[in-house]
Amino acid sequence: MKKLNKVFKKIKGRKPVGQSEIDVVFLKTIGVYPVGSTVLFNNSAIGRIIETRMRYTLRLKAEIIVSEYGERLNIYEVVDLFEDLIAYSTH
Repeated sequence: MKKLNKVFKKIKGRKPVGQSEIDVVFLKTIGVYPVGSTVLFNNSAIGRIIETRMRYTLRLKAEIIVSEYGERLNIYEVVDLFEDLIAYSTH
């Protein structure tokens, strides 16, 4: 909710803006994949988003909940896509 309040503060009091500018501010603040989203990685593993970055919206941090072999994990591996440039989300 804090991030959403930031969006409204940036927009409030300004001259009317187009929808595209609002979309850009929203995506930079909330991200393409909000925290809690489930994503499929390029190696077929499934993860849950645990952290996003305002400046690098596609370089998020996720915990792997299903391995690339389809095995549900009891202990989640954390992947930081800012550091691991090989892995990426496909959905």
